[in-house]
Amino acid sequence: QQQQQQELTAFILTLSEQGGADAASFMPGVHSTNPADLYSAHALQSLFFTPTTATPSKLWYGDNTLPFLGGLLLIQSGLDLSSQAPTTTTTEGTEDEDDAPSTNSPSTLAPTPPKEDSSDDDSNSNDNIIDVSVAIKTTHPLSKVGFAAGYALSSTSVRLMDGRKPVFRGDTAQGPEVELKRGQTYTFRMLDIPADLPFALSLEPEGAGKTVPYTQGTSTFAVSGREGLVFSVPLDAPKQLFYVSLGQPFMGGVLTILGEPTKASADLLEAEPGAFAESSGSSSSSGGSSNSPSPNGTGLPVAAVVCLSLLAAALVLLGVAVLRSYSSGRASGAEAAPGETAITSATTETSV
Repeated sequence: QQQQQQELTAFILTLSEQGGADAASFMPGVHSTNPADLYSAHALQSLFFTPTTATPSKLWYGDNTLPFLGGLLLIQSGLDLSSQAPTTTTTEGTEDEDDAPSTNSPSTLAPTPPKEDSSDDDSNSNDNIIDVSVAIKTTHPLSKVGFAAGYALSSTSVRLMDGRKPVFRGDTAQGPEVELKRGQTYTFRMLDIPADLPFALSLEPEGAGKTVPYTQGTSTFAVSGREGLVFSVPLDAPKQLFYVSLGQPFMGGVLTILGEPTKASADLLEAEPGAFAESSGSSSSSGGSSNSPSPNGTGLPVAAVVCLSLLAAALVLLGVAVLRSYSSGRASGAEAAPGETAITSATTETSV
């Protein structure tokens, strides 16, 4: 059938048991010999699939046009979505395990409220670790757009926000907002992130081909696998950044930078000597004031004027001494003429 309708149908991997026209291709670890679509295969083409520990434990193979042509793929050591939801006590046999809904939302049991933010002494990056994993979108704020999977974050020390609600410390949330403090250092620790879904920071939310990388204060551009991205938040960082995937769109979320940006360069500019002299010169030309650091009208500080004056006086005294020494030597080396003895003696005494 694919050979006869190779332009209409294609073999795909999908998260949909039904398949068909509404099924989206599963992309992580998948590539094919189809030049028109790297995630599907027509007749006489091949589709390659490399599962990872971040791959869901259940996938389906099927057709992208006709429903119910495929079957189930069980991924050994795959990502079990149900394991990411907190366990609750249920009655045996009330619900089939395969039909249990997958969710990353907090437990329905009353959890222990999270502690308030720790003391301000959180500059140590070991205390500011954010774990990053990949999960099929269920509660992700961008679940209706972009890729079928997204980033899920958890932390025991960094404040995460799931909508308007704080995420309980240690719990996992899909695409949460992360609150960071200026001047602090944070580590985004990857938990088996696929190589084709590298994690990065961006000025734009979409990621993939529309990523605008933000690398100031970062240890590297992008990470995957079990690597870590260290981020020392600059004092002049924008109020909002995004964590994104370079491989697929809309997998990440928002980074909120707390506090106002600090422009230290502006404060340093006001203290530069050139700017200081310029301002003092302008105040002098307008009549000056008793507090002006340069009341002499030269545009230089008083201390500099005094030093130059002392230097000039020393040079004058040195010149006088040299002239006197030269006159004394010339007078003593010349032959004394009759009647000039008194003059020579007087000159010698004066030189001495």
